[in-house]
Amino acid sequence: MRFSTLALLSSFTVGVAAQSKSCGTFNNMLVADMGDGDQKYVTLVDDQLTLGQPGIWNLTTTVDFDTCVATVDFSKSDKPEQPPCPLNAQILQTGVGTIILEYTDSTGTINTDSTYPLNLWTSTEPLPNVESCLVFEQTKFQDMHDGDVKNVELTAGGQLTMGQEGIWSLTSQVDPITCQATIDFSQSTKPDQPPVPLIATVVKASGETASDLNQRMMLVFTDPSGELNEDSEYPLNIWEAV
Repeated sequence: MRFSTLALLSSFTVGVAAQSKSCGTFNNMLVADMGDGDQKYVTLVDDQLTLGQPGIWNLTTTVDFDTCVATVDFSKSDKPEQPPCPLNAQILQTGVGTIILEYTDSTGTINTDSTYPLNLWTSTEPLPNVESCLVFEQTKFQDMHDGDVKNVELTAGGQLTMGQEGIWSLTSQVDPITCQATIDFSQSTKPDQPPVPLIATVVKASGETASDLNQRMMLVFTDPSGELNEDSEYPLNIWEAV
C-alpha cells in the first residue's frame, strides 16, 4: 500500500448559493487519490475546477452547474500515468463532511457502465457523522485500492460482513454512534492484508444538485495505529457500492 504524508493544511467551504447555482467553493484542497495512492490539490472557484500536484502537473476544466460534473482530459496535462480517455469527475459530499471527486468513464473505454466508479479523490478532514448508520443487504462494492469487488452487508443490529465468495469472509460490529467498525483482516483469509487492523467508517455520499438522486454507500478505511499513516483520520482506501 502506498501512502504519502504531507503535513500541509487545506481548507474548504461548501455551500449552495440561495439565488444562483453552485457546486461549492474550495481553495487548494488536499485530497487523497485512492487509485494512485498519492495526494492531489483541488480548487473550485465558480465553475472552474483546477487539479494537480505542485511542480508536476496542473489542469483546469469547467464544471456543469446542473450536474456538478466536469470532463477531465488528463492528456491536456503533464500528469504521469494518465487514463486512456477523458473522465467525468462528479463533486460529491459525504455525511461526514468530506468532499469527494468520483471518476467515471462516459466513453465506455475503461468500463461499459458509464456510472461505474473508477476512482475516488477525497478530502482528508472528516467531521463527526451526523446521520444514522446505513443498513443494507449484501451489496457489491468496488475496492479502489485492490481494484476488485467485495461483497458487503450491514444488518440493523450493526453486523458488518465483508468478503469474496469462496475466498474470505469477515464480520465486525459497527458502533451505532460513530458508524465505525474495527476491521482486523488477520482474522480472515483475505489475500494481501494490511499489517494492522483498520477502522471502516460507513458513510453515504450524494451530489449537490437535485438532479443527483443517487446516494452512494461507501466504506472509508483509516489506521488508528499510525503505522500506515501518522494521521489516524487519513483515508487509506474507499470501497463504493456498485
